[in-house]
Amino acid sequence: MNLLFITLGSFIIILAVTALVRGLRLGEVRLGNRSQACAWAERNIPFFTAQEAIISEDGQSALVIDSEERVVVIKRHGSKFAGRLLNKPIDAHQEGPIWCIGSGDKQFGRVRMQCDVKGQHRLLALL
Repeated sequence: MNLLFITLGSFIIILAVTALVRGLRLGEVRLGNRSQACAWAERNIPFFTAQEAIISEDGQSALVIDSEERVVVIKRHGSKFAGRLLNKPIDAHQEGPIWCIGSGDKQFGRVRMQCDVKGQHRLLALL
């Protein structure tokens, strides 16, 4: 009987902590705007000076472009972000409203993003 109460109590505590973490949004990581994506690319990619960014609607990925039309793709990796400088021509195709962008790195994988109409037009211009 004690084992049942301990198990049930542990389960209730786990649910309470999960609700608290979600309520406080402690595990939420996202790119909130273009300037955050540009700043990330400039901090993490050597000799890259960002000019503009295309952000996925869910804030989980982005494309950042510099004045030389070089493109950095960024995606969420756990609680942080990771990115790669893409080679031209960019490997991208559309699956319904979602764009799939190849990074050229098997371990990094493909990046999926859904962007607004302006972002889609800019992405098409990069291809």
